[in-house]
Amino acid sequence: MAPLLDRDAPTVDGRTIGEIAAAARVLRDDVLHPLAAPIAAQGGIAVLRGNLAPDGAVVKQSAVAPAMHYHIGPARVFESEEEVRDSLMSRAINPATCW
Repeated sequence: MAPLLDRDAPTVDGRTIGEIAAAARVLRDDVLHPLAAPIAAQGGIAVLRGNLAPDGAVVKQSAVAPAMHYHIGPARVFESEEEVRDSLMSRAINPATCW
């Protein structure tokens, strides 16, 4: 990630980010991938904006099926993951009545 960082920026322990990065080692290359070979084309989270999220919202991209990346039509909006879970578990959402 060095090209994306201000390597001269100081940190709380007195070293620069560049000094810390230079001393770092990748112990598991199946977990930490280089920029040239990312595990995914995009980052792990996405910031959403629009009429369903006028103040913005954050979503974990791996939790969203590719078929759901674009949607036109009605939508149900929840304030938390717990609200979604409770609504699904109580069967308050019926796919047949969502359209």
